[in-house]
Amino acid sequence: MNLVAKEFMAARNNNDRTLILSWLAGASQELHRAINLNPYDIEQMADSIKFALEMTLEEQRKRMMKMRKIIVSTNI
Repeated sequence: MNLVAKEFMAARNNNDRTLILSWLAGASQELHRAINLNPYDIEQMADSIKFALEMTLEEQRKRMMKMRKIIVSTNI
């Protein structure tokens, strides 16, 4: 799951979209700008999806650019 999250960000060349990530995933320790949630909390999951869908393009790009910098700096 960690690699899938990182590949998703690597593929977003125009820095759009939002990453929703379980706080149980190891990648959540690195990717602080993702929307982290408890996968066992259905209400929180619904709220997180709603938040991601309503997020402005500017906010999406800001978050994605910060996470992509982390991925690029830690890539072997």
